[in-house]
Amino acid sequence: MQKYAGRKAYLLSTYKRLLTENNVVLALQNSTLVDEEDRKLRLDLKKAGAQFTVVRSSILRVALRQEDQINNNTEQKNIKPVPVPSSFSQLFKGPTAVVSLRDLEPTQLKSVVSIIDKLSPKLVLLAGVVNGEDKVLFRKELDRLKELPSLPILRAQLTSLLQMAGGQRIVQTLQQPAQTLASDLSRRE
Repeated sequence: MQKYAGRKAYLLSTYKRLLTENNVVLALQNSTLVDEEDRKLRLDLKKAGAQFTVVRSSILRVALRQEDQINNNTEQKNIKPVPVPSSFSQLFKGPTAVVSLRDLEPTQLKSVVSIIDKLSPKLVLLAGVVNGEDKVLFRKELDRLKELPSLPILRAQLTSLLQMAGGQRIVQTLQQPAQTLASDLSRRE
């Protein structure tokens, strides 16, 4: 492992933290933004719950490589690794930036992507990594992901589906062993 001094070491630790603390990391091609565009973009993304970081590609690739090594070592110790596919590091060549989101919320992702699309020729969404997935999600997959309903809505839909006539039988079947155990124990007393 290469040793970095000063600013490079700081950037390396910042990028590692960015990769481990966020559930969604989007890679962007960043053609230089004017100061006013940069300020507005950062403000809009902050309002949407995201963080914009212009990255040094070579240092981020080192951080991704080290995350990959850490993940390979932690899989043997039953520690949940942070999945960052090695193909994700190939996207970071030239002027790039990262948008990170702490939580995977499709409505939040949708607003972030629309903010990025407003600056389309200067800022292009390349791909993203979502925690829990060991693959890179390119633009088509991200567009499908952002159209999903939020997690509470999905839970409500699943609950209503289970409460329907067919679903009620599933719930009864799942509850039956506990009821049988309770009745057996009461008979023994």
